[in-house]
Amino acid sequence: MDEINATNETNTTGTVGPQGPPQSIIIANQVIVTATTICMMIGMGATITPREVWENLKKPIGPIIGICCQFLLSPFLGWALAKAFNLEPSVAIGTLAIATCPGGVLSNILTYITDGDTCLSVVMTAVSTVVAFGFMPLWLFVYSRSWVSAGALIPYVEIVIALVLICIPCGIGMLIKWKLPKYAKPTANVCTVLAIIGVLIVLVIVSNLNPLMFTSSYEPYMVALLIPVFAFGFGYIIPLVLRQGHQKSRTIAFETGIQNSALALTVTNIVILRSGGSLQAITLSLVPSLHAVSSALIGIISALSYATYQCVQRKKDKVKPDEEALEERRGEKSSEDGTDNKGFDSNTAVEDGKANEGFDSKPDQEKGDGNQANITDKTSKEDAKPTEDDKEDVKKFF
Repeated sequence: MDEINATNETNTTGTVGPQGPPQSIIIANQVIVTATTICMMIGMGATITPREVWENLKKPIGPIIGICCQFLLSPFLGWALAKAFNLEPSVAIGTLAIATCPGGVLSNILTYITDGDTCLSVVMTAVSTVVAFGFMPLWLFVYSRSWVSAGALIPYVEIVIALVLICIPCGIGMLIKWKLPKYAKPTANVCTVLAIIGVLIVLVIVSNLNPLMFTSSYEPYMVALLIPVFAFGFGYIIPLVLRQGHQKSRTIAFETGIQNSALALTVTNIVILRSGGSLQAITLSLVPSLHAVSSALIGIISALSYATYQCVQRKKDKVKPDEEALEERRGEKSSEDGTDNKGFDSNTAVEDGKANEGFDSKPDQEKGDGNQANITDKTSKEDAKPTEDDKEDVKKFF
């Protein structure tokens, strides 16, 4: 880290001063992040059951795809964009810190708002936090070689704390759903609202925590903006290509695009506190701070847009059946009228035909049979009468 501080004297991210933000603000930010995480995970736990968690662990195709996107795609995106925009070493290391972090709990709220697979989101968040024990130091070691040779600072204690903040409150929420099911949905709704308020407060604090956010050049802004954009895009397309469906693809996209910014800022805060709060060390937190704001805004706007679209579609679907029912009623009514008329005419015709047939056909048949008999009798009688030749033959004989 000494090499990073040495290179910050002539960086392009802004003017560096002798003192950073007060330590009290940093501590307050950590407290609010912790409270928001606890509230968020209680709400998410109230929407899932142990059986759903077991189903995702028993057939872990979705979590595996999400972990691959999280720890293969995101670190590479961070490294590639830092190289493409030629970031200073300290800013680049901060970029790697956020790119190698596990999924953030904000993804759980966004998944819940967009009718995604909430259980898969919670499972992925917990699993990615566990996997971060190995992958975070690995990728920091591999990719940071492009800028520094110093050992990477990995906050293992903070990772454990993050895992505890995910699992225990989530377990409390699941217990509420199991023992008090009628309070599960209200708990989820209230906790979601409180968590969103907490996220907005954290974004405001983070924006004021780093003074370089308003004075730096455009490169860190572009990197902080493009990382979540590409992560959301590829995080949705890859699962969709692998036939995971739109619901799971949305879930994995949010999990890939939303990083655990609190964990990344914890890493940079440790360096800031150790350096006495110098602005040279604060350059490490520049991209993580920008990324926290940009990814949250992109995710919230996307989630609210999707929720609005779904609401409009539901209203259209509700109106459409009413119109179809009205049309069906009109059609049934007209068909009933047509059936009555048709039945009346056809029955009358059939009855008339039967009457005529019964009245005419039998007499005609009887008449025909009588005429045929008369003709036969006449023929027999004519045949029985002797002819003149017969008479002459009789006279000759006698």
